[in-house]
Amino acid sequence: GNIRGVEGTEVTLLLSRGGVQQESTLVRTGAQAQLVFTDIINEQVGYISIVEFTENCAQDFAQSLESMEQEKVQAIVIDLRGVSGGYISEAAEMADLLLDQGLIATSVNQGKEALRWESDAEIKSALPVAVLTDGQTSGVAEVFAAALQDRQRGIVMGADTKGNAASTAIFKVASTGSMVKLVTAYYHSPNGVQIQGNGVQVDIPLELGDGSAEANAQLLASAAEQLLGRLA
Repeated sequence: GNIRGVEGTEVTLLLSRGGVQQESTLVRTGAQAQLVFTDIINEQVGYISIVEFTENCAQDFAQSLESMEQEKVQAIVIDLRGVSGGYISEAAEMADLLLDQGLIATSVNQGKEALRWESDAEIKSALPVAVLTDGQTSGVAEVFAAALQDRQRGIVMGADTKGNAASTAIFKVASTGSMVKLVTAYYHSPNGVQIQGNGVQVDIPLELGDGSAEANAQLLASAAEQLLGRLA
């Protein structure tokens, strides 16, 4: 039989334990990929890696911030290297967890503000933050990084981001039936800078290395050292 199937439907498995066969009926559920990973770079600096700003990412991020507080770290490095996809709603909600009341981002269409995202006065963590980026960091990940940078809530390290942060929508062409993706608006940082074409410029450039485990460990150690140096 096939275990895979429509979520909510049942599947009956024949299990064998110690030579005794037993039927077990299970309900299929959707698989939830882990989007947020945490670690400790050293005893003083926590590490949160974001895979993608998709559904439930903000909830996982909030839990990660709680775990950092429990570990009693002095600061946090948030890794956005290579992150491109996701929802602006999740990115804004995650930024809101770190920001007090104010602007997170706006979307601008033909020179006019279309939408805006704002943070409330409540913050989840007041720990100092560094955001680690590279040339592949794009989309709403850039919106998140720009919000923390402009609001002077976090410093951006690594390499400048890609500069590809636009809101898009898919439309059907009536005459041909084909689908086309069109840009509907461009995201702007709290300071009013269009991210598309400009990217987020790092505060502290770091050598990203060749992607090996050794180079990655060295990069994270450098980021932690730079962040702690800002606190001294």
